[in-house]
Amino acid sequence: MNIAIDVCLGAMLLFGFFSVLSRHLINAAISLAAVSAACGVLMYVLGAHTAAIFEVSVCSGLVTVIFISAVSLSNGDRQASAPEKRAHLLPIILIAIGAVL
Repeated sequence: MNIAIDVCLGAMLLFGFFSVLSRHLINAAISLAAVSAACGVLMYVLGAHTAAIFEVSVCSGLVTVIFISAVSLSNGDRQASAPEKRAHLLPIILIAIGAVL
């Protein structure tokens, strides 16, 4: 059971980093769906079956479809291809500070 918890937490952390650092909105939305799916699996392993079903069906499914529909309608993914300066270390620093606190 501890291995399943560690795998779920690792997947949530990995996909969370990818969603923050992604330059394309579609990839960020899909990785957020993966974070929600891993959270649902974690809830199921910990015994919260109803919350896990709700998390997977609504957060992983419905919210992702709404995000992708909004990106498709707004053509917002074209703006992400423009060169811009981003602080790639900022999310890592903020997560490290949150972990220390």
